[in-house]
Amino acid sequence: MPALKKEQKKVSDQLAEVTDRLDSYQAGCADARLRVEGYLALAAHCHRIDEISDDPKKRQINHAFFTKITLFEDRHIETEYTGAIETILDPANRLHADYWQRHQQLHPAVLGEDALTEDDLNRSLFRVSELGWA
Repeated sequence: MPALKKEQKKVSDQLAEVTDRLDSYQAGCADARLRVEGYLALAAHCHRIDEISDDPKKRQINHAFFTKITLFEDRHIETEYTGAIETILDPANRLHADYWQRHQQLHPAVLGEDALTEDDLNRSLFRVSELGWA
């Protein structure tokens, strides 16, 4: 009987640990979803927000998207995105998101079943741009 109680305690502890990890994962996913939705909403309405914002607010919005903006004399502009925006705009991530949306499962490349090809990425960029993400 003591061996059974010991095993039950072990299983109960493992179940509690898995439950805690799952709760933490779900909270992280919810937080990430809110952040991505916020960035996308900001991007979708950035022109209007820029029109009605004062300079400090515009600077704050720029910091949400860019770590660096370089303006050259010939009017050429180079930008470096923040990590969040870079992740959203990454062609591989966009391909995986599009695949998930269509199939409700991870892209085979995420699972290591095959590698992404340049054609996959180009197709993804085209499909996503049709949705207004590009």
